[in-house]
Parts: sequence; C-alpha cells; structure tokens
Amino acid sequence: MSGDVQKNLNLARQASKRVSCEAIKEYVDRHLYSADLSPLKAAQALGISQRYLHKIFAESGSTFCQYIHRRRLELSREKLADPNALHRPICDIALELGFYDHAHFTRAFRKAYGVTPKAFRKAGA
Repeated sequence: MSGDVQKNLNLARQASKRVSCEAIKEYVDRHLYSADLSPLKAAQALGISQRYLHKIFAESGSTFCQYIHRRRLELSREKLADPNALHRPICDIALELGFYDHAHFTRAFRKAYGVTPKAFRKAGA
C-alpha cells in the first residue's frame, strides 16, 4: 500500500512540474522588455528546470532564445510601423527590446525581413 502512495505522490509532483510551451511563451511575452530575460530566469519563475524548458521548446521545433529573438523582432516591426512612434530613434527601440546596439539590431532585422529598420520605417511612412 505504501508503494502505491509513493507512486501517486511522485506522479502528482511530476504533474505539478508540467508546464506547457504556451505558458512559457506567455511568460516570455510578459517579460520581453526585461534585459535579464533568460532560460534560467524563466525556468526559475515557472518552477521548472532549464533542461525541461529547453526540452519543451525543442518539441515545438524552436529554441527558447530563437523564440525571444523572433518576438522581439516582431515587436520592433510593430513599433517601427506605428505612426505615433515616428519620432522615436530606431536605436532607442532596439535597446528597449534587448538588442545590444543599433548594428546588431539592423543585422537581425535585415536578416528576418530583407530590409533595414530605416528602410522599413521609410516605406511605411
């Protein structure tokens, strides 16, 4: 009988540690502006191990860092297209979203969208 109790206890612990990929993505989306967003921070906040976090993302065909990068680029694209934000320097948007510097942001943006942030903004204006 005690073996069954222990088995059920272990199953309950495992179930409580299960976190969906969507829950992790929601956490990332809420913390995109945080400079210290990392797999370790996310795993700690969600009560799971980094290894488990990476495993969940691997099953979705992406990595944690790729997801962060993609979401930051998508958000930067929205900000660059916003007519109310035309006065904001592109560098400020890049730094706000966690890119190291303007050059790093420009390379990443061009690789993702085929144009520089400046050209993208100009085309939308």
